[in-house]
Amino acid sequence: MQEESECGIIFNGVFSVRESWQSLPCQEIDSLSARIENALTGPDLGFQRILASEDRSSLMPHVAGTNNWSMADEGVYGLSMSLYDQNPFTYKITADPNADCFGLCKRENNSVLVVCDGVNRGNKSRMAARSAAYGALRYINAHCFEQGEQPMNTHDVFALLHDALMAAHACVCRNVHWCTTICIALVVPLASDPTVHVVCTINVGDSYAFVARKTSAEKLNPAGDDESETFIVEELTITSHDFTKDMGRETGGAIGPVTSNDDPLLNNLTYSLAYVKAGDIVFLTTDGVSDNFDPVVQKINPFAGTSKGAEAMTLQERHTISLQCMQSVLNKFSSRSGEFLSASSLCGELMRHALLMSQDKRAVLEDPDIYSEVTVLNRKSIEKAQRTPFVKSLLANTRGKMDHASICAVTVKQGVDQEPLTGRDVQNVSFEVIHRRDVAKLSRSFKNQKKRRPSKVSLF
Repeated sequence: MQEESECGIIFNGVFSVRESWQSLPCQEIDSLSARIENALTGPDLGFQRILASEDRSSLMPHVAGTNNWSMADEGVYGLSMSLYDQNPFTYKITADPNADCFGLCKRENNSVLVVCDGVNRGNKSRMAARSAAYGALRYINAHCFEQGEQPMNTHDVFALLHDALMAAHACVCRNVHWCTTICIALVVPLASDPTVHVVCTINVGDSYAFVARKTSAEKLNPAGDDESETFIVEELTITSHDFTKDMGRETGGAIGPVTSNDDPLLNNLTYSLAYVKAGDIVFLTTDGVSDNFDPVVQKINPFAGTSKGAEAMTLQERHTISLQCMQSVLNKFSSRSGEFLSASSLCGELMRHALLMSQDKRAVLEDPDIYSEVTVLNRKSIEKAQRTPFVKSLLANTRGKMDHASICAVTVKQGVDQEPLTGRDVQNVSFEVIHRRDVAKLSRSFKNQKKRRPSKVSLF
């Protein structure tokens, strides 16, 4: 339910507003511990690829108080991969390299998450995303834990996030003349009750923040006998979307030298606040993940059996159904596996869904028959074959969206006295790495399976 208040828009308990955070609740927060428990970045080495150029005194300098950015476990996890097609002759993935980047640093009683999606594709896009993630994390660490200027309340947190976003913008402008979306979240404990955390977010563009709230099946189905643990998914960055305009899911906005004056485009700059408790999972995604839950992208008609078609859905209805679809995927995992949902399994299940949704589009472009007229295997001839009216018609009638897709997540802890999660090496985490070949076996439209090579999935 959406309400208007002096605190901006309240959507299912999430406070969200554009332009200024001053109208959001201002509450004191507990002091932030500097002890790092987990840190990770990706895909591949993530922003570590640009560290040498930023600080030539060391090949792997400290960013957020650590030079080890491969520390993941069940409660702190990230995943990134390409959903684009793989050419059946050259075996190259379209739109490589992956232009997303994420970073996550979890300390004893606080966490910072960032995800970026470089605009368009190519090396410049990747550098823009990596630079933004690096710039934001470096600023937050330096301000809070090196200079000792910790935020005292939630308004201070939003001021910190705004400055971190501008630091990310400056880092992009310094490293590459390109642009990227960005979403940053900071999870901190309240001073009045350290068992309750508040998550403050800032975002520009179409990279978003969500929370999977732990509840019980009884709350979702009061008449049922099942009391197993279930989750309700809410978007934190809800005001990023303008449901009054007919723009689909395009939200606009990016940091980097977008304008002629090298300024960022902040037309959907959004500040959001929500309260979370132990066991809730905060996660950030790029649009490669979130758009594949859109009912229009999935070609789902919620009005089946009536005279209305899917095109009759309002943007608000599309958004609500998208969240319900995420919720269904996560709860089906818990019901199917009998395991508690963790940050790692959440990342795996949502990425698995995006991969399955986009498989039919990849199958169209990976069919050797559409390249029968190609005599020379080069990019121009391959793209020409993919743009014929027949192929374009096939793509228009298949579900899913091909894109670079990234997600990172953290499970909220009870407090500093609670033992961290297993901390075991990521290879032992319950989520099994998905390869496109495994997903293709599930798709009836997949052809020529034996001619394919397995595609790489980047964990962090």
